[in-house]
Amino acid sequence: MIGPSVALIAVGGYAKVEVESKIRLIESFNTAALPGTWYLNRAFDKGIYKAMRNYKTNKTLKIEIDTLQIDFRCCGNNKYTDWFKISWIREEYVNTDRKKTEIQVGGYRNDDVPFSCCDSASRRPCINHHVHDNDMHYSYDYRMKTTIYPQGCRESLVTFYGKQLMTYTGFALLGTAAFQLIVVIMTRFLQTSIAQALELGDPEAPTIGYFFKLTGQF
Repeated sequence: MIGPSVALIAVGGYAKVEVESKIRLIESFNTAALPGTWYLNRAFDKGIYKAMRNYKTNKTLKIEIDTLQIDFRCCGNNKYTDWFKISWIREEYVNTDRKKTEIQVGGYRNDDVPFSCCDSASRRPCINHHVHDNDMHYSYDYRMKTTIYPQGCRESLVTFYGKQLMTYTGFALLGTAAFQLIVVIMTRFLQTSIAQALELGDPEAPTIGYFFKLTGQF
């Protein structure tokens, strides 16, 4: 009984730590409880977008988003084009002399994505600036294939935390509960069998154990 209980605590602790490792990407996260898939889907949607909007000004969130995109092989919230709508590049690093490049009201926005979106399995050098401009790249057509991850990070995170991590934790809970229930039932049968043997005056006498004693049975 002690062993499975300790294992269950360990599994629950691991799940909680894993979720808290992405706490800055989860909007309004309650650390007192493990969230369900539906909650994570909504919370990650808000949290990732918020982190992306602060990517340019918040160093901690920048590192976390870059690490997320590299580790989970994803880009943006729903897809990589989410970055096109956000001014995520600091203006001092924008080359305004380059073709089709201009700083708009509210900051520089273009069909660019962070380098952390680059697919390491791509066979050609990564194209993460002017991703949808075929004319600026040799032998390239984004409609056929890009060099960046097509899947959004929200889907990747929900799949891992909501479906994999939480599912495994749920199975661990059910398995431990079933094991402990079996032990309790067997212990009850053993206890009642021993009690009846003692009543007969012979501790080693063969007797029948029971879970609930029926009236008039013994």
